[in-house]
Amino acid sequence: MFWEGVRDGTPFIVMVGPFALLFGVVAAELGLSLAETLGFSTLVIAGAAQFATLELLDAGAPVSVAVGTGLAVNLRMALYSASLVPYLGALALLRFQGREEPQASRLAYYAGAAAPICGIWILACALGAQAQSTVAAVPGLDFAVPLTFLAMVTPMLKDWPSVAAAVVAMGLAILGHQLPLNSGMLLAVAGGMVTGATLEGRREAHG
Repeated sequence: MFWEGVRDGTPFIVMVGPFALLFGVVAAELGLSLAETLGFSTLVIAGAAQFATLELLDAGAPVSVAVGTGLAVNLRMALYSASLVPYLGALALLRFQGREEPQASRLAYYAGAAAPICGIWILACALGAQAQSTVAAVPGLDFAVPLTFLAMVTPMLKDWPSVAAAVVAMGLAILGHQLPLNSGMLLAVAGGMVTGATLEGRREAHG
């Protein structure tokens, strides 16, 4: 079961690799040592939160603000987790839905699916940090982050609540991009979540 997870998780390294490579470059440019970069990546493993936190710290923001922003960006993980608790991961959702499998098998599959993704994340971060000047010069690498998130978000926009949440969050992020200490991002996250939850609640209330 573990190796089935590895097989199904391996294609995701195509998307994770450039993202992690870019983080390694940015971390090195902002003065993090290789050990600090790898420690950060190993403990967090959440690209958007890592970028946001690192850039805020480099800008001189208080640690509390940087950590708070990282947690806010990662609130999406709580939503993912809530929907995937019975299946132990997105791939496991497809693998086990409608089937009865022992808990040990589910855990093994989840570990297998996560192994190549986590491994390539840490390895690519290290490569980016070590080859900072070379990797930074690769054309189009800076588009890896937005393209990755577009690929993740677009399939989720299946109904009006999710579309409205995305539009509100995007609008607030644009309007608040000059607010101090990256607080525009926090505003966008909160606005998007409130919008989506409110519209979803109304839709359910009306059947």
